[in-house]
Amino acid sequence: MLQLSRRRALTLASFVMASPLLGTESRAEQAAVPGSATFEMATFTATSGGDADAAFAKAIAAIAKSAVDAGKAGPVHIVLNLEKNFSYRIKRPLAFRQLHGFELNGNGAQLINMARTGSLAISGSNRLTVRDLTIDYDPLPFTQGTIAAFDKGALEITVKVDPGFPDDAALLATYTDGFFKVMDRRNRALKSGARDFLSPRRVERVSDGLIKVHLAWSANDRFPSQLPIAVGDAVAISNGGATAIAVDSSVATSLIDVKVLASPGMGIVESGGEGSMLLQKVSVVPGPRPKGAATDRLISTNSDGSHFTAVERGPTLEDCSFANTSDDAINVHGFY
Repeated sequence: MLQLSRRRALTLASFVMASPLLGTESRAEQAAVPGSATFEMATFTATSGGDADAAFAKAIAAIAKSAVDAGKAGPVHIVLNLEKNFSYRIKRPLAFRQLHGFELNGNGAQLINMARTGSLAISGSNRLTVRDLTIDYDPLPFTQGTIAAFDKGALEITVKVDPGFPDDAALLATYTDGFFKVMDRRNRALKSGARDFLSPRRVERVSDGLIKVHLAWSANDRFPSQLPIAVGDAVAISNGGATAIAVDSSVATSLIDVKVLASPGMGIVESGGEGSMLLQKVSVVPGPRPKGAATDRLISTNSDGSHFTAVERGPTLEDCSFANTSDDAINVHGFY
């Protein structure tokens, strides 16, 4: 578990295809463009009967039309203002494609994903900014609990699920790989001395709040210096899935004051394109206790906190925090 939080900028570059000639278009700072168009999300919410997906579909269609119309005379700065501190419960990702100078101003709003899908998808865009927005999931895309029993081979682990955390059939069906982590509740880190890489092969529901985890290999197949599992150990169980914020084939995307509190897979991914993403005051950390819970969340993302692959120029991170990601906090590389 890696936590990164520092005032000075940390610049990470992917050198595989790095180009020194990207010029001003590679800078993540927002460029001044002639004209502007502002849309208020409240306008679309009011005509959508409480359906956030329908409201966003209308908003995105209006934005796309405005961008096309404006493109005939040159680029225009388009802003979508979300309702202040509002919670939007979505089942589909907000998809922004081929936009120049667009800004999604969250105004402290939350996107609460109810379908364990991606939440934001940005593609083929230039200087797109997302600011002051929180992403979370309900139901959560992972579960956690306490070891209640295990067989002699430590291959079948019975777990009492923490109240407030999910054990629904849809979630359990996703566990064909991923992570089974023995944790320390006091600091929400891996238990000191515990084996740090175990993977579920499948998970079945035994009864309300009780599940059985079938591991790919024994939890007690370990080095002499590692501790065996024990009844009472806290565990977090996750599997890789959709990315919360996915960016591809874009240049100079900016995420400012954005919080990712959970993700079915990675928190933030950028793949292909010129890159040069700016992450400023971005937090990928565990969110608050879910309704009915008496314990804190043990993890944030099910996979990497952030991942940047095969972009011409890597990201710049300023004053960001990553904690309790199930895999790498920050990963920058070319093609595998």
